[in-house]
Amino acid sequence: MSKGQLTKGGKGEPGGTSKVVSAQAPLGVRATLKSARLAIAEGEEAAIRQFLPDLQEIMQGEDIKEGIRSFIERRQAHFKGR
Repeated sequence: MSKGQLTKGGKGEPGGTSKVVSAQAPLGVRATLKSARLAIAEGEEAAIRQFLPDLQEIMQGEDIKEGIRSFIERRQAHFKGR
């Protein structure tokens, strides 16, 4: 697998990893990618400093409520990226 390419799942299923990632909360995925890119570009300390402000923003969104509701109700979450 080349850098930046998500193609195989745990059982060698094509697209497995991308299916798992796409089922996650979009804001969380974006924040994770942003943090990884910041760590590569400016170092871990810069990513650590930015972590709390990014997390606070995510915690104010609708998706966090949906994530908690879906967990309590034991169902798949339906994230909207808000």
